[in-house]
Amino acid sequence: MALRMINYGYEMINGLPSIVKEEAEIVKEIFRRYGEGDILLAIATDLTERGVVFYQEKNVWTKSMVARIIDNRRYIGDEGYPRIINDEDFSRAYELKRQKGVKKPSYSEDIQYLKTHSVCAQCGNKLYRHGSWSVREKWFCASGCKNDIYIGDQELIDGIIKTLKHAKKKEECLVIHSDNATSQSSLDIVRQTNEIKRLMGQPEVPFDMVKKLIFQCAASKFADYPDNEAAAHTEYVLRAFEEWEPCKTFDIVFWAKLIEKIAVKQDGSVVITFINKAEVEGGI
Repeated sequence: MALRMINYGYEMINGLPSIVKEEAEIVKEIFRRYGEGDILLAIATDLTERGVVFYQEKNVWTKSMVARIIDNRRYIGDEGYPRIINDEDFSRAYELKRQKGVKKPSYSEDIQYLKTHSVCAQCGNKLYRHGSWSVREKWFCASGCKNDIYIGDQELIDGIIKTLKHAKKKEECLVIHSDNATSQSSLDIVRQTNEIKRLMGQPEVPFDMVKKLIFQCAASKFADYPDNEAAAHTEYVLRAFEEWEPCKTFDIVFWAKLIEKIAVKQDGSVVITFINKAEVEGGI
């Protein structure tokens, strides 16, 4: 299944988030129904039964998906996104959800992901999370390698975001060299793909111009990495970073299929290994 690169209700046009009318109506429905008393599971079940598509072939909704929509301030215009929900409807639904006293941690899904992907950079063994270390949580290595720096949930997530931002600024560090692919060719393919998308989103663009770019892009792909899984993954990772807008939150839905491993060093810095085996360190 393809990975959705942007929040439900939006699409990227010329590098900027734009409203998808049909999805925006579903977002409004979710806020209205929850504000009127419907529970998360009931809304999710109804959307599933109606066959409402979340992205491409995926039309199965969960209460977690609905909850993330209600918690997402981008729908009221945060972070440069066009507004879909007015402040009153957002506040009503958001406060109602908060008042219901959900006791799960704010990062419940993120934490579950981090438990399966975080390792000690010194020995390579799995990191463990102690949920009540003193007055808060602590991630630590239990192998005895003395990588015992204190790091909590927020410190770990902040380290991940810092590393991702570093990778966004220096996209060449995301490219893995191989016999069949080069750094420049991989970047050129991503740029050609983005240019094709840009032109197709404009009115009255000469078809021959777009066709020429499509053929050039296809030729680059087949010439540089036939049957090369790492290179194909590199293109996928580069394309994802082209669409990602750096923010202060860790979007587990976006990154789950791109990150292979998260390693924590003794100084607290984070090293991320992506699915194409590229390693990026963000520093402390």
